[in-house]
Parts: sequence; C-alpha cells; structure tokens
Amino acid sequence: RYDLGVLFPNSLESALWFFLSGVRRRLGYATCGRGLLLNWRVRPPVGGGHQVHRYLDLVKALGPVHAAPRPSISIPERLRGWARDALQKKGIAEGDLLLGVNPGSTYGPAKCWPREKFAGLIRLVRTRLRAPVIIVGGERERALADSLCRGYGGGVINMAGETTVMQLAALMERCALLVSNDTGPMHLACAVGTAVVAIIGPTDPGATGPLGTHLIVRNAVECSPCFKRKCPTDHRCMNEISVEVAYRAIEQLLNKSQIQKVK
Repeated sequence: RYDLGVLFPNSLESALWFFLSGVRRRLGYATCGRGLLLNWRVRPPVGGGHQVHRYLDLVKALGPVHAAPRPSISIPERLRGWARDALQKKGIAEGDLLLGVNPGSTYGPAKCWPREKFAGLIRLVRTRLRAPVIIVGGERERALADSLCRGYGGGVINMAGETTVMQLAALMERCALLVSNDTGPMHLACAVGTAVVAIIGPTDPGATGPLGTHLIVRNAVECSPCFKRKCPTDHRCMNEISVEVAYRAIEQLLNKSQIQKVK
C-alpha cells in the first residue's frame, strides 16, 4: 500500500504487481495493454532513444527533473582502499595499467561474445600491452572466468562472484578500461568514469549502450537487434566479431583516454 509507484518496465506483469499490491498511484507509460492498471498514464515518447532518456521523461510527470542524463557513482575512500588492497594481494601494484574483462551476461547467451574470443583477446592484451587483466562478473560467471585465467599465472585475476556491487564499482574505477558485453558492469564502469569497449550483438546500442567514454564493437547483420536471449540460428552478430577488431578498439580507446587525462 505505497502511495506512489513509478513503473520503469513496460511489461504488463509489472503493472499487475503494482495493482495487486495496492499501490495507490501507479505512474507508467500506457503501453502493452496495461492502461487500465495505471491511474497515472503517460504517453510514451515517439521514436527510439536511450532508455535513460525514456526513464527521465517518465519521471518528469512528477515535476521538473534536474538530473544529468549520464549516470554517476562516487566511490567512498574506504572502498578505494579496499580495491587497492585486494589488487595488491593479487600482485597488481597501484600504478599498473589494469584492464577489466566482463565475459558474462545474466540476460542470456545471445548477449555473450564467445569464450574463445575473450580468451584470444586476453592473450593479445597480455602479449602486446603486458597489462594485467581482472575478470569480473557474478557468481554464475565464476567457472567461465576460471577458464579464462588458466595458463597466465598471476597476470589474469578472477574476481567474478567475489564482490558486492559497490566493491565492483571500486574495482572498475581502478581499471583503465573495461571490455564487456552489454550488461550491468558495463554501465557501472561508465558511471565511475572508466572507458568501455562494449561488444554488442542482439541488443540496440542506441537504447541500452554505454553512456560515457566508449567504443562499440558491433557486427551490424540484418537480424540485429533481435533482443532474443538465445540465438535461434548461427549467432553471427557476435561470432563474426574478430579478436583483432576488439583489440584495436582497446588501443584506440586507451590512446583517447590518455590524451583526455593530459588535457
């Protein structure tokens, strides 16, 4: 029996939960046939656009919004200290160039660049840049991360499933760059100011892509974006993205980030 509920998801199910739980004022876009479940209906914006702007437009129904469209997270000093200590225990010094890799996705396998491609990219980073790599993700990505760490000794570190969200944000802040599928840690990295190479296949980068310093690596095939959790065919949108193309994006973005820091 909340006084107000703001529905960011466009699903019928989310509106039904608000209705059944007795939320008195239910604000949301009148889409997906759920208008009768809302008593504060907002006409959805015409055309596409990033979801951040769609969400801000929805909240504007409550009054003026004074929020930057780019998400931002401030890391407390105690968490910066935690990240520094955790990395030092893994053999990564404070001044080392550190790259992050996020190889998983909770949405489904269609969002994921193949494991062997990530393995090849890590190999190039280690041989050409001589930079340590930290692999991040949830507990479900632990086995995947373990497989990517094999054969590197201390140069590739597995931190998947070992952090809270804010600890992960602190680790992302420490990274010079994150290579990621289109998923949560990608947005977290942008929110702490870390550059992102986003490998995107079945989703729309214009709607859910990173907001910040980034490069999108994408194979724009005719069936993308399909928004499916599992590819029903050959997964060409991800399988045809080469390791070399992703590595060149890393080099380009690292050079751009260094120039910005000098300025």
